[in-house]
Amino acid sequence: MNVFTGLGYNLSNVAKGGTNGYRLPNSGYILNSPTMDHPWGTWVLSGKTVYYVDSSGLVPVPSWEIFLNNGGKPEHIAKATGADLTILKSNPGLPLLMNNDGRVIR
Repeated sequence: MNVFTGLGYNLSNVAKGGTNGYRLPNSGYILNSPTMDHPWGTWVLSGKTVYYVDSSGLVPVPSWEIFLNNGGKPEHIAKATGADLTILKSNPGLPLLMNNDGRVIR
C-alpha cells in the first residue's frame, strides 16, 4: 500500500472490475518502491508539464486539449518521481503527444 500511495495513486480513483477491456502491455512491471518510475500508461506532472509514460520514455503533452483527447483526466495525474525524471533526462527528444495518439494505452 505504501508503494501505491507513495507513487501518487489514490484508492478512490481505482476502477473496480476486470482488466479485460484494456489494452495492457505485458511489461513485467512490479510496484516495489515508492521512488521507482511510474508504469507505462501513467500521466505524470513535472513542473507545469504533464507527461505520458510510454515504453520509450516520458512523452510531453503540449496542451490540455490533447491530454483530454487521449483519455486523460485530472485525477489520474501523479507527481513525477526522481526515477521518472532520470528517464526523461536520458531520452529527452520524444515527439509530442498528438490527438488520439496511438502510444496511449486505452
